[in-house]
Amino acid sequence: MKFGRRHASDNDPSHEMCSEQATHCCKCYDISEIFSTETRQTTSLSKQSSECVETDISTEPAGSSLASEFTSSSPIKTRIKWTTDLHDKFVECVNYLGGPMKATPKQILKMMRTDELTIYKVKSHLQKYRTHKHVQNSMQGTSLKEEEIHLEGSGIKEFMRLQDKVGQHLQEQLEVSMTLARNPSRFTTLLKRLSHLSVENPFTPPSSATQKPRSFATQRTRNGIRVTPTIRKMAEEAMLDYFYSTRSLQYMVAESMSKNSPIFIENLLKKVSCVSASDINQSITKHLRFHPVNEFEPFLESSGLKPDEYTHLIPSGEIFLNELLLENHHVLCYCGVDPKKIGKIFEEARDVFGYETGVLASKIKVYEDFGFSRLFLSKLIACCPRMLVGGTDMELVKVIEKLRAIGIDSDWVMKNLSEEVSYNWSSVHCALTLLRVVCNDENELYRLIKNYPRLIFESSGRWTLILVGFETKLGLSARELYSLFQKLPQMQVEKCVSNLRRCFLFLKEIDMEDDEIQKVFRSHSWWISSCTLKKTSSLLVNLKAYKTRVCKVVKENPEEMKKWTMGSKVQPLPATEVYLDSKAMKTQFLLDLGYVEGSEEMERAGKSFRGRGSELKERFDVLVRFGLDEVDVKEMVKASPNILTQASDVLETKVRYLVEELGYPLSTLVTFPSCLKFTLERMKVRFAMFAWLKGRGKADPKLAVSTLLACSDKDFARYFVSRHPDGPKHLEDLKKKQQLL
Repeated sequence: MKFGRRHASDNDPSHEMCSEQATHCCKCYDISEIFSTETRQTTSLSKQSSECVETDISTEPAGSSLASEFTSSSPIKTRIKWTTDLHDKFVECVNYLGGPMKATPKQILKMMRTDELTIYKVKSHLQKYRTHKHVQNSMQGTSLKEEEIHLEGSGIKEFMRLQDKVGQHLQEQLEVSMTLARNPSRFTTLLKRLSHLSVENPFTPPSSATQKPRSFATQRTRNGIRVTPTIRKMAEEAMLDYFYSTRSLQYMVAESMSKNSPIFIENLLKKVSCVSASDINQSITKHLRFHPVNEFEPFLESSGLKPDEYTHLIPSGEIFLNELLLENHHVLCYCGVDPKKIGKIFEEARDVFGYETGVLASKIKVYEDFGFSRLFLSKLIACCPRMLVGGTDMELVKVIEKLRAIGIDSDWVMKNLSEEVSYNWSSVHCALTLLRVVCNDENELYRLIKNYPRLIFESSGRWTLILVGFETKLGLSARELYSLFQKLPQMQVEKCVSNLRRCFLFLKEIDMEDDEIQKVFRSHSWWISSCTLKKTSSLLVNLKAYKTRVCKVVKENPEEMKKWTMGSKVQPLPATEVYLDSKAMKTQFLLDLGYVEGSEEMERAGKSFRGRGSELKERFDVLVRFGLDEVDVKEMVKASPNILTQASDVLETKVRYLVEELGYPLSTLVTFPSCLKFTLERMKVRFAMFAWLKGRGKADPKLAVSTLLACSDKDFARYFVSRHPDGPKHLEDLKKKQQLL
């Protein structure tokens, strides 16, 4: 889609007529005081000439009845002449209202009561009158006078000379405009040149003894002037005048762009140079005419998008809104779409704004032929703009027809649609079809959708499809699914599915059988979907029980899981006879080691010795069977309780490796009992590397076991492996070999 502004051909009679009118406009004023400055004249007359351009007449494609509503033509307007009598009446009104600086165009227009005048003509004339008064006071060194000044003698000659010069400037400006219209590429080059010059030679406003910029500025200060609501409103009026009068945009679009673009106005005020607050309007108007802005920025911001959302949507190399975009924008507004929500359409379905005349209107009419009201269509377009791209979205039509068939009207659909999300009507149709299979008849489907509209509208029904698939795999029938849907909590379907999945994973982690899991979900899914369980590891710690015990509790009463949800304080499970017996055996074992019953030392030891009482005694006996004295084993266990936290067979394998394979005496275990807490893999790699270094004379044969095992991998490589050039490579080979075993 290309955004470019269309221009009429050079032979278009409307352009010739417009040029004649523009030339005539520069001779319509007979008041010399208003034309005292040459620069102000050129700006005012160029604005008048821009208002004379005739709007293009849109053509209606054959066979399109709706498209004709959006096309219109504007007749050429005749411009009123500011005669001496009309100007005298204007001056009287200005003086009555307190002078040119206090009078407003709206008040003047109301007092003059002239049908031919408009607010824009009065506003333009008032600005010229103010400029004349300001120049006159500067030359004479006096304050503004509240009386009219008439031309006499040489003043008339000077006025005629200035008027002819302004006419020449206007004619040159029109010729340049026609040249740029025939060759748009030159316009881009001109803009770049002007921007380059403005950077090298920035405009400096004239200083005044009474009007000096403030030296210290706050965040709400621009160029020494505090940005008040009044100044902001003046900036909006200047933008409206520029977009409507100078750029000839539709009034509705120009008004929306000026009033609903606060960020754009804020940035514009930073660039404008002005001396006082009263010059804001004039300064912005001058800035916009000599520094054209990118119209896509205020257009998209007024359409509901933020700068970070529309930056990538602005077409490169284009700054003006083209006629196709504005025409399609008008079609959407005519259809009832809120202008502040059109930004979403531009973001998701940008192709819509590139349609030729009548195409968008014909697409909308197709949906109207299916019985969609204009209000309903505006809601649908705002929710799912993609329905206007390509052909007709038949999935959408099928969904609406099925809902109508069971007695659900469009008003209910509008109420439950959210403009914050987009909908996939194909997925909605699948969810609706699946729910029809679950229900026995249309009455059940009607009640189900009426009570739970989120089943088809939340994420376009995707979570409903996931929920049905999940429960079906667990063995739920169609009637059980219908019962589940009726009992679903008033929360998002996505959250319900998340809670069910969390519970399923918990049951799998505590090693519950698949048949038992199916029984739990077939009977308790409706309340499980509303409960968020804690993590399995956290539950096992808080319950102070093993997986087997927890699994048994859930089998006996699944509703116990209601007490294990997020935000609740989990109480430990009641002690069983097995637990009490194990605790008694553990206490007796600690007493046999020499701890005093009830002491703090025994309490700390009870936390260190993890495992059942019978297992602790069995592991203790493993060390005794290798020939260690029982007293020595007790001291070993007290010094390193962790050696009894491992299984008996693992402990026996480590002792055999150190004593029988490596040949270390049992006294080594008594001296350094912590060596038994390291993994067997670590022990084999360290001792194999030590033997390799010892065979090459790079290690002391008398190194203690604690020195080899206790140091970290980094220190072991630094102090031992690095002694031989091939040491690092041999260490890696040992690790790989050990992993393969």
